[in-house]
Amino acid sequence: LAYVLKKAHERGLTVHAWVNVYFIWASEKPPRASHHLYNRHPNWIDTNGNNDESSYNDENEKMGEGYFLAPHHPEVQKHLLAVFRELTALYDLDGLHLDYIRFHDTEYGNNEYAKSYYNKNIITLDWNNYRRAAITNLVKETKQMLMDVRPDCKLSAAVKPNLLLAKNRFFQEWDMWLAAGYLDWAIPMNYTQNLRDFASNIDIMYENLPRKYRHKIMMGIALYNQPPLDAIDKINYSEITRFRGISIFSYNVFKENAGYSRDLLRTQ
Repeated sequence: LAYVLKKAHERGLTVHAWVNVYFIWASEKPPRASHHLYNRHPNWIDTNGNNDESSYNDENEKMGEGYFLAPHHPEVQKHLLAVFRELTALYDLDGLHLDYIRFHDTEYGNNEYAKSYYNKNIITLDWNNYRRAAITNLVKETKQMLMDVRPDCKLSAAVKPNLLLAKNRFFQEWDMWLAAGYLDWAIPMNYTQNLRDFASNIDIMYENLPRKYRHKIMMGIALYNQPPLDAIDKINYSEITRFRGISIFSYNVFKENAGYSRDLLRTQ
């Protein structure tokens, strides 16, 4: 990382460290390595209502993403903050980018510790607000840590593009993060192929996010699932809506298909 930063800064490039926050394992079977976080701290892993750790294993045999840490376990939060602090204290990063800063899905959150804490405070706690607050607190504390350790380091997050779904299904209230100043910008992963769906997600942002915060949104556009002409339509639409800019996902498309970038530039 130090080498990358040195070479990038020599060329006038900025480098933001991308971190998967709560998502720790993507395979169907859990990791075997004893040093993996899954095995060192099994009580940190989140579960759903059936006590499944991964949605690979649910009764519908739904193919899920894998294994997630429990956002509302206090030791999880301490660990993640320590990792973020180490990264930003030791390396001259221009930014820290949070991915998977959310719950696995709506049925998750049944980690044993977190569920026990909630049950003891059930009179004063709302279950969904409890889950939302856990994630928001990490974003807030991360921003506060950056202000102490590296104030010029930007904080951004990849977020679900449907703002209402993000808040109510994944407990990711990213509009509040922008309004409170916890994020410098958000990158909605508006990766749909369908332009109408793409525009619909933006309509929801317009309807629910005050205008003064729109400059903090950088629209995420996928390349891996659509031809250059379709991607160009979404780039142009994003420019019309006057957000901060665009974020193309992902570089692998350019790496594996050099012709894609030429086609993209040719149609601009």
